[in-house]
Amino acid sequence: MLVRQFSVTGALYTCRPDLVGFINGLPRVVVELKKPDVPARAAFDENLTHYKQQIPALFWFNALLVASNGMESRVGSLTAEWERFFEWKRIERENEPGPVSLEVIVRNSTDSWTYISTVATDFLSVDFTAMLTYTVAGSGGDPSVFFGVGSGQPDANFYGEPISAVYMRSGPADFGSGQVEITLNDGAGNVNAGSALGYPGNGTSRVKIVKVGDSLTFEFDPNSSSGTFVSAFSQSFSVSSDLSFLNDTNSSIFFGASTASVLNNVTVTVTDTPEPSALALLALGGFVVAQISRFPRRQA
Repeated sequence: MLVRQFSVTGALYTCRPDLVGFINGLPRVVVELKKPDVPARAAFDENLTHYKQQIPALFWFNALLVASNGMESRVGSLTAEWERFFEWKRIERENEPGPVSLEVIVRNSTDSWTYISTVATDFLSVDFTAMLTYTVAGSGGDPSVFFGVGSGQPDANFYGEPISAVYMRSGPADFGSGQVEITLNDGAGNVNAGSALGYPGNGTSRVKIVKVGDSLTFEFDPNSSSGTFVSAFSQSFSVSSDLSFLNDTNSSIFFGASTASVLNNVTVTVTDTPEPSALALLALGGFVVAQISRFPRRQA
């Protein structure tokens, strides 16, 4: 998860790094950006060095620092001086052409897609409402957005889509006619697509998962980002019979998207008194912080 302008208060100052990357709720990457006409080194000298002095707690779990002006980008470790910050020049092979840029660093240090899942794995033991607001890519040739309940892990035998999970899949117009589907993957090789809605357009939409007792329901509100949730279609499952492959160890709430789509907001509200483990999630920057699982892009 990447958070913009994340505020951290130190002994004397409150600092706001441009971008902070979180994994499992821990700040692992700090990115400082400058305008193209400002040397990338200024991000190191003026900002990153200042942050390390004023808000050291932000760097307790740090793995990478990135300084960039878009055209020149360098990556280094927490204790490295600027002379030890280096460009990341290639994405796939040593002889490939291409400029050194922030995109190369981002694509090398992360996969194209990720699943982000809650730390808690026992959401089917409580009643809850989870809602995702997203903007799907207009085109791209692969499914763009996933949102569901399950393991939050990729299925190597089914294009990296979620395994042991029930989930919504929303794609761009040039993949499967852009329809929205509710899919069930039981982890034993059985994948079934259920209710579908025709392409809702490439605007912002909302999907909601509601669990009450033995019922788990997906609802979809197309081209809507706020106000009253109006469901255009829905599908319900029986937890005890349809989702019997899920249990207290693999029932996380997860989401993921291609790089061309935008995840605007995720909320999770537990509506009854949960067990302590169901409270083990951290809301940060509008998103539920969680475990990240990488998976390959699916080809249309």
